[in-house]
Amino acid sequence: MNKKITLWIIVMILLVSTAFGLGLAPARTKLEFNQIEQSGRFRVIVDEVPSKVILSTEGDLGEYISLQNSVLVVESLETWIDFKVKLPDDLSPGEQQGGIMVFQVPKDVTKENIVVATTAIVHQIKVNVPYPGKYLTGKMFVQNSDINQPTMFTIGLANYGKEDITNVKATITIKGPTNEELAVLITEEKSIGSGNEDKLVAIWQPEHAGSYFAEAMVKYDDKITKITQQFSIGSLELEIENIKVNNFKLGQIAKFDIYLLNKWNKPFTVNGNVKVIKDGQLVSSFNTIPIDIDEQSSAVMEGYWSTEGLEVGEYDVTIKASYEGKTSEKTVTSIISLNDVVFKGFDVTSRVVKGNESKRTTFIIIFVFILILMNIALFVYINKRINNNNNNCNNVGNKNNKNNKNNNNNNNNNKY
Repeated sequence: MNKKITLWIIVMILLVSTAFGLGLAPARTKLEFNQIEQSGRFRVIVDEVPSKVILSTEGDLGEYISLQNSVLVVESLETWIDFKVKLPDDLSPGEQQGGIMVFQVPKDVTKENIVVATTAIVHQIKVNVPYPGKYLTGKMFVQNSDINQPTMFTIGLANYGKEDITNVKATITIKGPTNEELAVLITEEKSIGSGNEDKLVAIWQPEHAGSYFAEAMVKYDDKITKITQQFSIGSLELEIENIKVNNFKLGQIAKFDIYLLNKWNKPFTVNGNVKVIKDGQLVSSFNTIPIDIDEQSSAVMEGYWSTEGLEVGEYDVTIKASYEGKTSEKTVTSIISLNDVVFKGFDVTSRVVKGNESKRTTFIIIFVFILILMNIALFVYINKRINNNNNNCNNVGNKNNKNNKNNNNNNNNNKY
């Protein structure tokens, strides 16, 4: 094994050991593609002086990079490193990369012919070799936002071709999680010269939170390139809206109906757990039945609560709904009596209605209605009797008056 191989083995083994501070600025150099020798420089930053550093080239461009020195001792905290690059004319089109690796050598190396590095860092060198004709590359950036704010789509474009592009524009199609088309956006038109960069921008106002997919067809002169990007609006959210318990009776098993609202644009499965707490102590705990809830929809998750051994009073109820690696949680206060339970903490209060009490209420209503009808009938009957009695009295009075009149007439006749 030669000395060079031995050196690299020792270097790679010791790169993970505790190191001195070492930094580079700037981190990279970007060069134009040409056959003229180009130069560049960067700073090596150390935390103590003097320090010994070793320089070496790497990558596809490594053989075209030349250095003034491969080993030097820096006498200040910041030292400039100069390099030169001479590129051939037969490099493959596209982005080509290389770099200068800088090693820091510890002071306690005493053995001859062995160099050990405790820190290594690379200054990157990049060059874009143009393609024949027109060649456009791009990347889409989506500024995520809430549903109440517009979403901005930015397509960064670079013309890596040797020819100018006179006309470029993009059509962006917004799709939902099931690949349904939701909106189509059209950007403005621009021109991009050879070796230059530019961007296209579009705005979309979402209506719902969820996961989306953007597909941009970028047309430049007589060519088309496709750029895609997934993005999300808002956050995955499940809301616990309410609890209802029907047919409640203390000491028996009560059925919990937990009302959920999926605000996301994808369906998912929900698993629930309910804990009942009294004065900070866990009284009971039970899991709910898993439920699938559709996108932007409501659903009821069921659970069964054994109230055996519980006393009348106030309890804290904590509901946890787990979905897609997330958890929604809500704690409410419940007031329990013998035949009902009231939950405080929701907009709608849940109160128990028993089935036999409902039938009893219906019977009472019917009975009261019958009593009202009977009272009306009795009132009509009594009123009719009173009217008949009054009529009889009037008839008797009229008859007596007539008899008295006749008697008076007879008496007058006898007198004469």
